[in-house]
Amino acid sequence: MGFRALEHAGDTHGMYLFASQGSNKALHMLFSSRWWTRVWTFQEAVLNRITFLVGEKEETIPISDVLRISHPISRRAATQKKDNLLGQLSSFWDSVHSMSNAMKVSMPLGTAISSAWKRQSAVTHDMVYSLLGVRRLETITSGYRLPVEKVFADLVDKASLKGNFSWLRWSHLVDRDATCEGMSMVPVPATVLATPASAITKWRSVEVPETSVVRG
Repeated sequence: MGFRALEHAGDTHGMYLFASQGSNKALHMLFSSRWWTRVWTFQEAVLNRITFLVGEKEETIPISDVLRISHPISRRAATQKKDNLLGQLSSFWDSVHSMSNAMKVSMPLGTAISSAWKRQSAVTHDMVYSLLGVRRLETITSGYRLPVEKVFADLVDKASLKGNFSWLRWSHLVDRDATCEGMSMVPVPATVLATPASAITKWRSVEVPETSVVRG
């Protein structure tokens, strides 16, 4: 059934992955690059629609073509029993696939956090600064001498002023006993990285109908 759906959609890459379970050396080499794991590359791919990946022999491929195959891979990674697919965990494929989504529509801060904060950076401050262009938070001024707690708190404060409270989806995971003052609701990369994710999980707002109050 799944293969027929891919065939009907004309998704050649997805058909191949479905049939071969992703056992492809070329794809394994492509996604083993450290480029996919660095936090700044998330912004590079989202803001620059003409990004090309360059291979060892100077061959090039548009990142938009590469991201087309991330969806069937992430779906398979989320539903199979193996710990990894093409040498990467399910959380890696969630992060890569979210790049494709962010290039199409404006991504809420909570969703951007779930993707970018599963990556790596040499300086912790960059976990925030790499999101500013994606989320249009130009009011935040970068400063690497600022306490890192202030940087994260400033991120959620500025987002809230714009009416974006999607970061709250991570707040219930914050260890309030281990946080410093003023950080009990502020998510940090360590919290997000330690949280299991599923490529097929969707967060949706549901309107709850009004109910009458029954008094005994």
